[in-house]
Amino acid sequence: KDGKLSRDDFLAGMEASGSPQWSNVFDMLDEDGDGYIDFRVYLIGMAFANTNLSSETIFERVYSIFDVDGDGYLNLNEFEAILRKACPSNEQSPEIKHIFEHVDTNKDGKIALEEFVKYVRENPKMAESFDSWRRALAPSASDPTALITTAKKQTPAKASDTKR
Repeated sequence: KDGKLSRDDFLAGMEASGSPQWSNVFDMLDEDGDGYIDFRVYLIGMAFANTNLSSETIFERVYSIFDVDGDGYLNLNEFEAILRKACPSNEQSPEIKHIFEHVDTNKDGKIALEEFVKYVRENPKMAESFDSWRRALAPSASDPTALITTAKKQTPAKASDTKR
């Protein structure tokens, strides 16, 4: 159609209609919360589920998923989306902007992949959140109990737990 998948399309494709676990996976991939994911994000998300990924590759895939405009950089809104997914908290935008400015080491107003990877390496709780996302995607749709087990083990980091 328009290159986007609705939640229903996604669940049907995963042969998981009515699965709350796969619905949560969809929510994780739905960057802007509009109820749709584009096919690019779907492909990156499914590749992200590969269980044989290095930490570096996981960080790169997360970066790619949240680079919504596809320009190869994260702007403040894209970075904020990562923080809000990886570190659910009540942090206000000024605090997130401060973190963004800290991560943007060359002060060009955008975060390059290298800057992002450096920040994640300095904040192990964020890296743990990304690995939890990957594990949540990895089980097959035919084994929803594996997803439930994985989801119960997840303990998302809080933004206050990350270095600034």
